[in-house]
Parts: sequence; C-alpha cells; structure tokens
Amino acid sequence: MSTQLRLAFMFQMAEETGLTNGLDEAVMHYGESINEITNEEFGNCIISPTVFYRSADKVKGGDGEDRFVVTFDGKYLPYTEQKSEHMASKSTTTSKLTNS
Repeated sequence: MSTQLRLAFMFQMAEETGLTNGLDEAVMHYGESINEITNEEFGNCIISPTVFYRSADKVKGGDGEDRFVVTFDGKYLPYTEQKSEHMASKSTTTSKLTNS
C-alpha cells in the first residue's frame, strides 16, 4: 500500500471513530528527533501513547504564508531504572538462585 493510500486510510479511520490520528507522516519521519529533543529539555522520558492526543492546524504565518502546527499531548513518563531486586512478583525460588 502506498504511503498516500495508507495516510488516507488512517485519516478516514480517525474521522469515523472520533479518535485523533497520531500516526501521520510527520511522526513517522521525525519521531526519533522529537523524542531526542524532549529528552534534552525534560530528561529521559517517554510520551505515553496510553492517553494521547494530537492535533494539527493550518495557520497563517507573519508574512501571510500557510504554516502547519502540530500539538502532541501525551502523558510524560520519566525514565526510571528497573532493578530485579525491586520486583514485587519475584519468586522465592528465583531469589534463592540469584543469592547463591
């Protein structure tokens, strides 16, 4: 399926379901860069897709030119180091094996 057809399908599905369409071409191309900028400005984190909104607007720039504005509104989840010794579900057998 071509990129243009895929995007048209995603926008149609978003419209029919009343959901926002966060998987458009800008995210596909610039997602990693957006994540790097977010990490630089706010510390290592992820933008959670669990409760996520995206809007896109066409506005007029200072010289009257058309501009494209994308807004991402996602839950900010800071990076935390996961250590196996902090696992609440760790079994007694596994503890005995790692402590031996």
